Amino acid sequence: MERAHRAAEAKPGDAAVRFLEGVILLDQRHDAEALGLFQRMTQDFPDLAEPYNKVATLEARAGRLDAARTALENALRNDPGNATARANLGEIHLRLAVQAWEAAASAVPQDALLPPAEMRRAIDKMAAYKLNVMHVFPEGDPDALRDLVEYGRDNGITV
Repeated sequence: MERAHRAAEAKPGDAAVRFLEGVILLDQRHDAEALGLFQRMTQDFPDLAEPYNKVATLEARAGRLDAARTALENALRNDPGNATARANLGEIHLRLAVQAWEAAASAVPQDALLPPAEMRRAIDKMAAYKLNVMHVFPEGDPDALRDLVEYGRDNGITV
């Protein structure tokens, strides 16, 4: 870790060296330090997608799903074909859906919602659908992806 830190200090303009330092911090669970480093990278290298993806990972790990979603949307603006960011964004959307369902479950009568087992099956179907879409469109063509999702929704297609 110390070698990576010294290398990053010696070459502050080298995105790869700084990224490596952040990955080491992330792997060692120094989340606050890693988050700060990756956030600085998004400012210093705003066109790179990967620092945003790592920011999202750390924000999600801390339970800040809205911040994770924003970071992944920024990553995809920079690199629309980034399959990792696209898959991570799908996962964040699923987690946000679960949060919304749990909030609704505590606010309305239980008979107004899907039973928990049915909700879990619906979430699993969405996850499987996401994986199938990622397999069919590994390069993440956003227009084709959007068309497929809308077609599936409009025609009641399930997986």
